[in-house]
Order: sequence, then structure tokens, then C-alpha cells
Amino acid sequence: MEDTPVHDEDKCCPVCPASVRRPQDRKRHKLSHLPHWLQCPEPGCSWRGGRWEHLKKHHLKVHLSSSRELDTRKSMIYNPWPLVEGMTDVTAFENAKVIAIALVEERGEELKKLRLWGDIRGRKKRGPRRLYGTLSD
Repeated sequence: MEDTPVHDEDKCCPVCPASVRRPQDRKRHKLSHLPHWLQCPEPGCSWRGGRWEHLKKHHLKVHLSSSRELDTRKSMIYNPWPLVEGMTDVTAFENAKVIAIALVEERGEELKKLRLWGDIRGRKKRGPRRLYGTLSD
């Protein structure tokens, strides 16, 4: 009997056509569908992102004169991991997105950075991308 690849639902993103093999990579991929969850705690800085190493790199590069160590609690806009764990289908994703946006708005108001942040998702607009040989927005 021939070994044929089996489509594994656990490896597919519930939102887009991406298929990601390793569980940790799937979690990180799902984050890409939610608003950024990290922010630079420096006053007046609009930086937001989704990876600790990017925040550390930003802080070292842009805020060299700051002697402050990055504070994990002050850098988190919201905790995305419970939302990511619950993203099992499109409906759960839509619910997670609504919750995440509400949390970003709440935290942005609290930090007085909502206007500074601009786009609530914190994602840069990209041109059309190629997906499976066709253009997609």
C-alpha cells in the first residue's frame, strides 16, 4: 500500500490557507491574524509588534539613552495566548479578533497612546501578495 499524505486539520490555519507543521509555529502564525499585542513602554513611542525579540531590538536601537530595563507588564497590550488557543475555527477567530481589538482600545486609552498608534491592528498595509499562484489582498 502506498503512503499518501493525509490532510491534517490540526496543521491548517482556521482563517487562511496556511498549513503549519509545528505547534509553536501554528501559534505564532495565528498571532498574525490578531492585532499586535506588544508596545514600547517609552512615552510618545508608537512602536507595536508581536515578538519580544523585535521589541528588544527596537528598544536598543531607538531608545539607546534610556537606562530602563524593559518591563514585561508595561510592554504587553493584552495577553494573546488564551485567544490563540481558542482559535479553532473561523467563528472562534472572529470572536478572538473582536476581543483583541477591544483590549487594544482599552489599553491604548489607558496609556494615552491610542491616537499615537493609529491603526488598531498595528499592521502595516501591504500590496497584493501571491497565494498559490494567484494574487490575493
